[in-house]
Amino acid sequence: MKKKQVLLAGNKSSLGAVEAALKGAGFGLIVADSAFAAFSELVKSRPSAVIIGSGLEDLKSYQLACLIKSGCKNPQLPVVVLDSNNGNPGFWTNAKLADLKIQVSKKEDVDNLVSRLSVLIDETEKFQESSADTWYPIVPSENAPDKYLHLIDDLLIERLMGQVSRLLIEVVEPRNQFLEQYFRLLTNVFDCEVVGIVVLSSNRPWLSLRANLPVKRKALEDFKDSVIKQLDAVKDIDVEFQGDVQDKSGEGIASFEVLPVVADKTNLGAIVFGSADKKGFDEATKLAMRHLQRMILPVMRLLLASQEIEVLYQKEMHRSSTDASTGLYNLEFLVGFLQQQLLFSYRQKSPVGLLIVDVDNLKSINDEFGYQIGDLVLSRMANKMLSMTRASDLIARYGGDEFAVVMPNADISGAKVLAEKIRLEMPTMNFVLPGQKKAPKVTVSIGCAGFNMEDLNPETILRDAKHALQRAKSSGGNKVSA
Repeated sequence: MKKKQVLLAGNKSSLGAVEAALKGAGFGLIVADSAFAAFSELVKSRPSAVIIGSGLEDLKSYQLACLIKSGCKNPQLPVVVLDSNNGNPGFWTNAKLADLKIQVSKKEDVDNLVSRLSVLIDETEKFQESSADTWYPIVPSENAPDKYLHLIDDLLIERLMGQVSRLLIEVVEPRNQFLEQYFRLLTNVFDCEVVGIVVLSSNRPWLSLRANLPVKRKALEDFKDSVIKQLDAVKDIDVEFQGDVQDKSGEGIASFEVLPVVADKTNLGAIVFGSADKKGFDEATKLAMRHLQRMILPVMRLLLASQEIEVLYQKEMHRSSTDASTGLYNLEFLVGFLQQQLLFSYRQKSPVGLLIVDVDNLKSINDEFGYQIGDLVLSRMANKMLSMTRASDLIARYGGDEFAVVMPNADISGAKVLAEKIRLEMPTMNFVLPGQKKAPKVTVSIGCAGFNMEDLNPETILRDAKHALQRAKSSGGNKVSA
């Protein structure tokens, strides 16, 4: 079995104990004393993991870690930093650019490193896809003055934020999965109490804030109000709080950053950050935020487009399940709803009542008064029945001159009570059009049925109600039958 190769980057004398322990555990080793040499070995040898120690000749350990994590299409490659605070506090210390940061001052630390490294390699090895042509080229340099190192910091931050935006593009829907990815990535990079995003959709704008540490609810509410005010956003924006939000205890928010995402002079949304530190964020962190503000624009556009598509889809779904002339649900929706309701009622051992309401002599009304009056009768009947039924009841257009009323938690006697109310109400209604003096007198026949617990087929209760309706009509109409 081929040995798993580990690339060791750093001063050889500082890595002696680690090197010996890895050899003892059966790992193959590649050793490099500079970051650029390590990078060349990484491309050439494709190791299973990288360990970065102190004493690199050209770059800082965090810079090499960022180059590795952001410079290829394989960010799963395990990277361990032994010198986690090397060279630059603040953003680089907080940003979780390595999979593991660990000190190895004792033998127990080294043993722990080897054990955890084995787990990391086993977990990620199946995802390894890196190849030489997926890496950005890096030009070696013998010396790395401070000015050059600052330039590399800027380039690394830009590259890191580019990778964050690319990973976000991959998951823009559904919204809960996007937010999970968004908060995970940004929490890994930015050390702050609150992270958030605003999407200013024209139909349903929203704001989501995640508290990474215990945060006072009042502080989060005030932060939300400040964000909305700064963006001049609509007041009916949907707001969601996630994370550890405390009613009484928790951190306050002493400073914050709101970075609008703008395209063609239109504010599409914003990324927001809150900190309990009055001093706010260091310059490297602010630089990273500005890079992300610019690079997240395609993500914001995709979120807006996805939301517009969702709204159109919901409208189309509603249109396909409703009757155009009355606005009620259609027969297809009725059957599906009734099937689900019967199953639910069977589990809960609760009754279901069903009415089928038929307009008596609708054909004669159309012949005498015209189809406009016939359509008016149906639409006004629909509105009247909606006002007479409960919110839990469902009314659907069952046929040309028939309506169905599904009544959850109502037995046959309850169904008959509603049926009588409907029957008595219809003759009192006014079905006259403007400019007309004469109007039809409308009566209805109604068939009632109850749910038989032994038969979950919706066609059975519909058939029973239809049979009852036929009895009501055959006895002269304007009747209720069960």
